[in-house]
Amino acid sequence: MPETPQPTIAPSPEPQRQRWAVRVALIAILVVAALLRVHGLSWGLRHVPDQDESVFVDATRAMIRAGDFDHRFYEYPGLFIYLLAPVLAFFPARGPIDPAAFLAVRTLIAAFSVVSVALVFFLARRLAGVSAGLLAAALMAVAPIEVWTMHMLRSDVALEAFALASLLWFHCMRDRRRDDIWSGVAVGLTAAIKFTGVLIAPAYVAARCTRSGWRWGRMLLAGVVSALVWFAVTPYALIKPTAYLAGVWTQTDYFYGGTRIAPEFLAYVGFYVRAILRGMGALPGGLGGPSTLVPVPACALFGLVALRRAWRAWLPLVVYPATLILVLATAENRLSRLALSCVGPLAVMAGVGLAALLKRWPVLGSALTLWILGIPLLSSVEVGRQFAAPSPMDRALDWVETHVPRGARILSGVPRLGLDANHEVVRAEALSDGDGAWAAGMDWTVVEGAAPQAWREDMRLLAAFDDEQQMHRVRIEILAPRPSVWRSVAVQPSWLRASTSQAQLPALVDGSLRTVWRTPGPQEPGTWIEIEFPHPQSIDRIEMVLGMREESARAFDVYVRDANGDWTRPAVFGGRPLPRDQTGGPPSQVCLLRVAHVNGVRIALRKGALQPWSIAELRLAVRETLAPNSSGSTTGVAR
Repeated sequence: MPETPQPTIAPSPEPQRQRWAVRVALIAILVVAALLRVHGLSWGLRHVPDQDESVFVDATRAMIRAGDFDHRFYEYPGLFIYLLAPVLAFFPARGPIDPAAFLAVRTLIAAFSVVSVALVFFLARRLAGVSAGLLAAALMAVAPIEVWTMHMLRSDVALEAFALASLLWFHCMRDRRRDDIWSGVAVGLTAAIKFTGVLIAPAYVAARCTRSGWRWGRMLLAGVVSALVWFAVTPYALIKPTAYLAGVWTQTDYFYGGTRIAPEFLAYVGFYVRAILRGMGALPGGLGGPSTLVPVPACALFGLVALRRAWRAWLPLVVYPATLILVLATAENRLSRLALSCVGPLAVMAGVGLAALLKRWPVLGSALTLWILGIPLLSSVEVGRQFAAPSPMDRALDWVETHVPRGARILSGVPRLGLDANHEVVRAEALSDGDGAWAAGMDWTVVEGAAPQAWREDMRLLAAFDDEQQMHRVRIEILAPRPSVWRSVAVQPSWLRASTSQAQLPALVDGSLRTVWRTPGPQEPGTWIEIEFPHPQSIDRIEMVLGMREESARAFDVYVRDANGDWTRPAVFGGRPLPRDQTGGPPSQVCLLRVAHVNGVRIALRKGALQPWSIAELRLAVRETLAPNSSGSTTGVAR
């Protein structure tokens, strides 16, 4: 008897095509997100890395060199360093840092950001369907704050991905004990990226309570698991508790600085809210008034209304960003990127709201979708263009490498510029009106922003580079002193005095580098050399040519004596880098100052050192600017 075929139900081709369409759309969104994030990712790698990037890379390299699990940067938990270690393990852990290492870890951060886009899709799809998921993911993909933040090595980007993964798990959680255990794992890992990650815990509590009420035992279990996980990936909090707590307090003091709570709490809440909204809906270049920020929160509010009956499902998505902003607003020090983790939940609710608008009012929903996605996309493209284009720092460095001769002495008010070893660079954190003598005593000066107006008499502007870079205006100026000569002050041996080794004093002014004045033993605080002028004298530079590079003065002060015989300390600036970093000529220590009509100069040690203090030649000079005379030649003009 022939076998009767069993009836089958062939799958409908329409759902299959829809699934493929959704996959293609999601892949397209992720590709756009990746392109926006990797464009210009190598910016600034020819310069000195930013401090925020260096601390993580340096700590990771030290851990790799030692071959242990001590993450060393105790101002943070350990997990973020552990995530960087597999990437940095491909690069040498000793010697100068390869710029490609920074590019590699930035790429890792970009991958976390793209993962966050996918997580937003899954969250919104579970809440309100595929359309909401795609719209939310698209909004997340083009958000300018996302693109801008992840172009540096930022733990905030990894924290966002872990927080979104935790929120997705809380949404899937059911009334099972193992769900609470895994929730504890999620909270522990999120908190192990950055201390603010612990603020995901209230979202778990909200999710648990809306599903099964106040299950204190379950929540306690999750808390214990989260603590165990946190210590498992931050083990040196237990191994070196004193050092670790010191790091934690250092980070805390950075944000609270003794006030312990922000004096303008509501204003700081507004700061973070505006920063998030501007980062999701600002016009290109950050232009536009408050009205440009309305569509995203309006759509998010509409999404909450549309899902008002399912409030238990979206409550954790509201609790987490609200908790984060309220806690951040208690700190005096504010950074918009700290609230980056709020972007994902807001994108989810905005995507839900857009999907509901498209379903109810297709024309209005379509127009609003174009606005909400188009404007941030243009802004993110502009952010990427700024990162990819040569920055003012790039162009300033190119100019210096082209125009400044080797061995020139450069005063740099841009510490991260990255001038190479072909020049002697003296670095300054900031330059002000009172630093004119410093700039005038150097061969070249590089400043960030406009040079002080008080310098105009002594300095001439040679080049300026001004452009919009990384969402703010940057200007770098390169200046040089006006044409001048240095007139040496002929110091006689009879003018010299010292607290020790007085018989060797003539060696300071005999014109030979082979004879030196040297202390009989290690440097001692209070040791001094003094020059007494027979007539009042102006001094602009003091140079101590060293007998031996290792026997330089470790720390010293310069004093001048006025007509009344009183000793005072004028403003003194370093004219050369440390002896070990000097490239041309004999090693020396140079002091730049500007004093007139003084009767004496004293150089006194401020600190001791194991090595003696030796000087081969002591040279004093006055700077004279050159001014054109009536015949067109130049004459020396004494200052």
